[in-house]
Amino acid sequence: MVRFSRMSSRRPERCFHHALGLCALLVLLYSCQAATQRPGRVNAAATGMHFLNLTLPGRSEHAPIVVDASGSDVVVARVAYVDGLREVQVLRQLGGEWDFLGDRGRALTGGDGSFLRDAVKGPDGRLWILAGYARPSNPQRGPRNYLYCLEDGRWRTKGPPTGSVVPGLADLGLHFLGENEPVHHYLEFDATGTGEALPCLVQLKGDTWAEHPGQQLLRRVGGLIAWRSRDAWLIAAERIEGSILLRSYHLKGPGAYDIGGPHALLEVPENVRLGKVAASQQGQIAVLVYRADGDRLTGWITSLDDDSAREIVSIPGHPGPSEIDAIVWSPTGELLSVTTDPARDSVAVWALRQGEWRNIAEAEQHTRGRLFGPRLYARPDGTPIVTWEDFYTR
Repeated sequence: MVRFSRMSSRRPERCFHHALGLCALLVLLYSCQAATQRPGRVNAAATGMHFLNLTLPGRSEHAPIVVDASGSDVVVARVAYVDGLREVQVLRQLGGEWDFLGDRGRALTGGDGSFLRDAVKGPDGRLWILAGYARPSNPQRGPRNYLYCLEDGRWRTKGPPTGSVVPGLADLGLHFLGENEPVHHYLEFDATGTGEALPCLVQLKGDTWAEHPGQQLLRRVGGLIAWRSRDAWLIAAERIEGSILLRSYHLKGPGAYDIGGPHALLEVPENVRLGKVAASQQGQIAVLVYRADGDRLTGWITSLDDDSAREIVSIPGHPGPSEIDAIVWSPTGELLSVTTDPARDSVAVWALRQGEWRNIAEAEQHTRGRLFGPRLYARPDGTPIVTWEDFYTR
């Protein structure tokens, strides 16, 4: 009995020492693995999502936004689930590998239920993210929008510390007019009860959003804005002496004196509506118009020189299976458009070449969800990138 009790008193001691040794070994292995990993590296083994000329690691909610594709690397902002929370992420691909960008690129806002309103690169190279919350998604933060800016590798909150209003109708994104701080373009309900959409244009001034002088012009003449990197063109269909004229206004900066125009572009039929507009850095504006009954009509490209139209070229009818979802000018000077094919759950990119639309790229949906809401971008060599939404990936 004594021998048995002596052995039994030693066995727990041996087990204790073995456990300590095993823990030390595990800690050593974990330390070695952590030392070989780069901070912020995105797990390359995660299931990727395939878009046109872009594959992102892991799952993305809604349509990712290509913030910058002007160089060898690509910067993308998206919504993804991080540790069980729906967050905004900012990723950069460099040399084929994806990293999180900035000190909070993995989880930008620090809150659950985030929505990505817009993401842009400013004229001075800084990145801006507009994120927001709905009241159901985050009762503590919603319904408010919050603005973030990447400065010296750190994401900093800008604008009102308590957030800003969430547009009641549509968010039309962040843009720049002559300054390095953004302007916010959105549509709001008319508080007078008319039921009409009220366009809003506000510019960041310190910790507040202030009305831009172009807001009153936009509300007076209506129309669509073709944005460029530091300025924009407002295209409006106005009745002048019994005729409907397309006229342009140049928004060049933060003050009322920075608004040029109006300049008459051309006369259009009575029953048309503006469809899409886009402005190139080379000084061209593309305007697509449609009949009021929904039938496709045509469009025009106008070259601008010193704020006056000097040439007008007709755009032919589009051969795609559906209406154009978006148009952009590529850095090479080509007008690109994107359409969706509901029958195939696919997107197609078209380039206007020698007076006709030519199909230059296609991509099909790789999941069982329905493809909608495509976003079109172009790299410096003209290569298109298209992202889209897919309800069933959420």
